[in-house]
Amino acid sequence: MKMFKSALFLALFITNLISSDDFVDFGIVGKTYEIYEENGNDFIQRRIRETDWQSIENEIKDEIQASFKSNINLPDSKKDFEEESLDLVPARWDIRNIEGEIVVKKGDLIPSILPFGAKLEICFISGKEDKKVIDYILKDFGSSCIYLVDGVDSREFEELFNVESYPMAEQNLIFLQRFNIDSVPTKITKSTDKITKKTIDIVSLRKLILLGALK
Repeated sequence: MKMFKSALFLALFITNLISSDDFVDFGIVGKTYEIYEENGNDFIQRRIRETDWQSIENEIKDEIQASFKSNINLPDSKKDFEEESLDLVPARWDIRNIEGEIVVKKGDLIPSILPFGAKLEICFISGKEDKKVIDYILKDFGSSCIYLVDGVDSREFEELFNVESYPMAEQNLIFLQRFNIDSVPTKITKSTDKITKKTIDIVSLRKLILLGALK
């Protein structure tokens, strides 16, 4: 009860102070210390002078260079294979009809359809192969393919083989999962609602080229 009265008295006292025009100066209690603070503009200018801009520039250049090369190291394809199938993808959300009923649930497989006449070709290949091996693969897969290359600078690959090339990394990694790419070289051809997946037996191809059986 005594604590309640003390708290009430203190609250009334503070309220009276706040509402009064005559504020009370309690003075300085205890030791005081001078605050040393650097001027804001001086601080900014000093940090600018101290910044190693050459180092930052070099880091940016290194990051840009690295973005053109990937090192996924997918397994070698060990069989010649080609198969056409319906291109199905999981629905990203529920699909309702005009009455509001759910006709396709999120996650259900639905056909992925390109406009009639449209065609997409994506080829996945290791740039570490011998040039003769790559020449043979490109001849088989074709020059109209978009090549996602691994283990080599995609700009150098494009210049050397004269095909559209990108690194098998960053935002392009989604295509590995989208088309279930588990070995290289693999070619994906997409048209309307169909998809064709083709692989080349790279192990046998190396041996044949080494023996001179293929040119």
